[in-house]
Amino acid sequence: MTITRPGANLSRRRRGTEVLELALLMLPLLWLTFGACDFGLYFYYQHNLTSAAREGARAGSLYNARNSDVDSAVKKIMKNAGFKDGSYTSYTEQSVENLDPRGGDDVVCHVEMNYSPIGIPPARVHSTKVSSIVTMRSEGRDP
Repeated sequence: MTITRPGANLSRRRRGTEVLELALLMLPLLWLTFGACDFGLYFYYQHNLTSAAREGARAGSLYNARNSDVDSAVKKIMKNAGFKDGSYTSYTEQSVENLDPRGGDDVVCHVEMNYSPIGIPPARVHSTKVSSIVTMRSEGRDP
């Protein structure tokens, strides 16, 4: 006569349940993880583009500013953030060299780049472009 514990037979019957539970829970956890990484990467790009557009608009709002000043300010910020020169585009709505010398015109700087989402649908960014637009008022010459 052998004496067995009451739960000994039960543990033998439940051998594969842990693996099944892990398999069922890993998919939603990976889905949420990749979604969080995707949103984080998108907002990182958005932050850097906004910084570059702000510096470009600031450089273009100065008196005697040139379009090359705007481009070099944007390139400096994007290079410091680790982006290659051809991975983004920047432009102003109108040439900063044609602004009113008395000031008061708006300098609008656009910076944009393509974005390819890495998340699993539907927990991913549904955009293929990241862009930023910054507007600053140009300054004029002191009378």
